[in-house]
Amino acid sequence: MLRAAAILTLVMAVSVQAHAFEFQGVKWGTSLAAVQKKYPGGTIQHKVDGKTEYGVVREVAYRDAVVSFGFSQAGKLQSR
Repeated sequence: MLRAAAILTLVMAVSVQAHAFEFQGVKWGTSLAAVQKKYPGGTIQHKVDGKTEYGVVREVAYRDAVVSFGFSQAGKLQSR
């Protein structure tokens, strides 16, 4: 049982690391303009802390969903 848990943990760590620098086909650090080009038609919301959110409706798992991208004060896509 312990061996199976260790293997699962290793697989999960490798999987997370492989996707750590990308989300929805856009890499961390991408500018808002580049995300808007790839996902047009969304709305921009400027936050009081200087950060920006960009939300766009897209199909996810065969259903419409709001995909939200968060940008740092420097205007670069960041993880939450």
